[in-house]
Amino acid sequence: MVAALNLLADLPSFATHVHGARIQTAGLPHLADTSRIVAGSPDEDRFAVAFAKDGVLVDAVAVNSHKDLIRIKRSIAAGDPLDALL
Repeated sequence: MVAALNLLADLPSFATHVHGARIQTAGLPHLADTSRIVAGSPDEDRFAVAFAKDGVLVDAVAVNSHKDLIRIKRSIAAGDPLDALL
């Protein structure tokens, strides 16, 4: 548990507001070779996208979806596979 919390603290992240939308990211997107919407829908203006490298989570981007980002950050820190979020 301590190791996971330390990884979460070291996970690069960024947040901003653009045209009324809260956009947050956490992880290392440049490592990713695949991505998938894992929560919400762009049509609803609330969604989260997870990014993976060789099937293992490395990054997340959330738009108006803070709780989903927290959940995915925990999965990134745990080294979970992308399929664990579905």
